[in-house]
Amino acid sequence: MLAFPAWAWPFGRSEAKPRERRVAKLSASAGADFSHAVALRQQRAEEIRVLTRLVSEKTGEIAGFDAAVAKLCALSSDAAYSYNPTNRTVYLISTNAANGATATAPVLLPHHAFATEAEADDFLRSIGAKQITLRQIETFKEVIREKRQEYALTDKYLADHYGISSARQYRFDEKTGELFEIVPAESGAAKKPPARREDAGKKPASTPPPPKKASPAAKKAVE
Repeated sequence: MLAFPAWAWPFGRSEAKPRERRVAKLSASAGADFSHAVALRQQRAEEIRVLTRLVSEKTGEIAGFDAAVAKLCALSSDAAYSYNPTNRTVYLISTNAANGATATAPVLLPHHAFATEAEADDFLRSIGAKQITLRQIETFKEVIREKRQEYALTDKYLADHYGISSARQYRFDEKTGELFEIVPAESGAAKKPPARREDAGKKPASTPPPPKKASPAAKKAVE
């Protein structure tokens, strides 16, 4: 049997259980095609989940590299820099006319000089690792876009050929070829709302007694 999305009802619970409604009976070839498409969609969903998690992890690594660089040399994310290994100096690439630069002919302004070779090596190592990680993130994002397109195509195929909605749950019996929709159980009768705090403990108001019939003497007095 093939169930999707994964569903199992915990036996022993007192809540009403969902029911199954048969929506189709597939031939052997159609059942094989259906099972393959469902498995493919589930595989793409899992791949997207894993890749998204990797992007999140790599993004966290970027923050770590930035923190390591900041301890050695303060860099602005809005500026461009160049490094000269000969004098272990980081230069700011300026296109500011006040510095005698133009857009086509920038100038290099000394920004930070490392005191030791070890500091320079740590700086370059963090910068290099950040660049590699950024390229990995872009690659993962591109693959995610491709997997989402494949998922959408498979989802559309299931909807067009078998009337499957991604917003609902189904179960396919591979032995009988029967396709069932899992229909959620209807909620029970609405419970009586609890008493308001200010009404709690109060006795319910009694129904006023019916008016007494006027006596003959009273009727004569009114007349």
